[in-house]
Amino acid sequence: MRDVIEVGTARAEPGQRGDGVLRVAELNDGTPVDIPVAVVNGTQDGSVLWVQNGVHGMEYVGAGALHRVLRLTSPRLLRGALIAVPMVNILAYRAGARSAPIDGLDMNRIYPGRPLHQVMHVFGHSEVVINKVFNEIRRLATHVIDLHAGGWYTTMSPYAQYLDGDGPYQEASASLARAILRRSDTSITVAQNLCDLCPVALMENVPAAVRLSTPPDGRAMFRIRYAAGRAVKFGSGRQTRPPRRGGGPGGRAPRPRGRWRCRRARAP
Repeated sequence: MRDVIEVGTARAEPGQRGDGVLRVAELNDGTPVDIPVAVVNGTQDGSVLWVQNGVHGMEYVGAGALHRVLRLTSPRLLRGALIAVPMVNILAYRAGARSAPIDGLDMNRIYPGRPLHQVMHVFGHSEVVINKVFNEIRRLATHVIDLHAGGWYTTMSPYAQYLDGDGPYQEASASLARAILRRSDTSITVAQNLCDLCPVALMENVPAAVRLSTPPDGRAMFRIRYAAGRAVKFGSGRQTRPPRRGGGPGGRAPRPRGRWRCRRARAP
């Protein structure tokens, strides 16, 4: 018999879906920072897949994909469980930027983050958020898919990247990446010598990776970062740009704030 799964206020009995929010931080004035979360709990035992998007706030493609997945997933037919987080960096998303304006930190370079009393930066918001998410992943997940995209300023060819090796965990990570390949027009790239849960080892022009970590309880957890390109409108075969703030359809797109200065890529 499967157990009840709770993530924040989202609670799902076996065979049910629960929607809610996960409180990840508070602002200086005490305003809570909540991120959306959905839990689909199957009726049979199996792996727990955590799929998250929006570590970079302007990468919106994965959020749309997750909403589609949630609509198509029936908990009564599911073996195991699915935990979906459409937008991790909610402050950056609201600002239309890569990083949260409050500290300008790249969440994908500071895993596993730190609790508030141990933060290394003045505000420490991003460190606290990613630490909260990371702890929930370690508590619940056996597999993790971290979605990335080109955002509003570039086009990216979709692919998955995983850590190469001969061990059983590496083989399981490769199988997870190949499963994505079979379902989409996705290429697979093998990453060499990436340390466990060490996103700083990823170069900026490497947008996707699968990495392995082993939590203290010995349970294997496989982390895959999957990157996709510009959004395609649901029900159509053509690409479309998101609306641009302040400049209209053909206007000048705002540059992300903070230390990141990204060049706009020309559409093919």
